[in-house]
Amino acid sequence: MEKKEAPTIKTQRLTLRRLTENDIPGMQKMFGNANVTKYMPGDTPPPDRHSMLKIVRARRETEWAIILNETNEFIGDCMIPSIAENYLGEIGCVLLQEHWGNGYAKEAMFAVIGHCANTLKLKRLCAKTDDQNLSAKRLIESLGFNKDAVFPEANFIGRVCDIAFYSKSIE
Repeated sequence: MEKKEAPTIKTQRLTLRRLTENDIPGMQKMFGNANVTKYMPGDTPPPDRHSMLKIVRARRETEWAIILNETNEFIGDCMIPSIAENYLGEIGCVLLQEHWGNGYAKEAMFAVIGHCANTLKLKRLCAKTDDQNLSAKRLIESLGFNKDAVFPEANFIGRVCDIAFYSKSIE
C-alpha cells in the first residue's frame, strides 16, 4: 500500500511540504533547544538522529516541514495530529527559536487552516497548549480561536500542566 504524502502548500514566504531526511539537522536543532521544547507535550522526542529519522519515516499526510522560500531552509513543522470523525481536527506548530517573532507560525497555521477547510472539509478545529505558553496562546487567539477551557494539572501527553484548550468553527 502506497503511503499518502502531505500535499505541498505554498504561501507568500513559506512552503509547507512533507518532511524528508534532509530536514533532520534542523529538527535536531529544534528539538534540542530547551526554549523550544519547554512547553511541549511529554512525548517530545529526544533530538538524536535516530529519533528524528523515525519521525520522518512515520510521517503522515497531515504533517509538514515549514520551509523558508527565500533560503530553502527548514524552520519548523506544523501538523494536524488528529482528526475525529472527519469533523474535528487538532492543529499544532513549532519553529526554530531564531525564527520566532516573524509571523511565520501564523502564516503556516493560516495555510493549514485553509487546507482543513477546503481540502479535508473539516468543520471545526482545536488547539491546545500549556497555559503558561503566552506566545502560543497569542498565536492561537490571533487565528480566531476561542479559549474554551483551562484544564488544571492535566495530562499533556505525559507531562502534567494546566492545558489551555481552544476551538474554532471553519465552516
